[in-house]
Amino acid sequence: MLPDGIRIQRNKSLLTFYQVDESLRSSRLEIRRRQLSFFYSVSEPVEHATVTISETGAVLTFSEIPIGSCMMDNLSEKIALLDMDMLIFPLILRNIQPGDRFNPLGVTGTQKIQKYFIDHKIDRTERQQCPVLLSGNEVVWLAGHRINGHFKATTSTRRVLRVEFCWPLYSELA
Repeated sequence: MLPDGIRIQRNKSLLTFYQVDESLRSSRLEIRRRQLSFFYSVSEPVEHATVTISETGAVLTFSEIPIGSCMMDNLSEKIALLDMDMLIFPLILRNIQPGDRFNPLGVTGTQKIQKYFIDHKIDRTERQQCPVLLSGNEVVWLAGHRINGHFKATTSTRRVLRVEFCWPLYSELA
């Protein structure tokens, strides 16, 4: 907190500067951000589909790729390779809801997404903006973090869905 209602907020390596209205400062109201809410339906991609989450500015690109082009060397948390035959379309892309659970790749059993965030020290702003990809009622991917091991592409996979997630450089929460 700085004089004249100027505030600085740090989120990992990003600093955000903003000014609080004087009338709010003098009344000592606690300012809380609204819970971010979004919901998108993703039909089966024929070649290439892009979804922009207008509430956060995040972009997800969906494409079916040939099995031979699944180069595991170039994978990151921002790219998910999923077994299309395991998915139920349309897929749902939404914000995290209380009680959401998934089976993170490499972990035995299910885990609450909230616990995953706490264990991995993900800050609250990122938690609110993080999309969840669902097939039916099951979490397939916590976008930008971990896929559900049940949906991963394997050597026996016949059709691969590649999903790439891109965070905006800066996004404001409403």
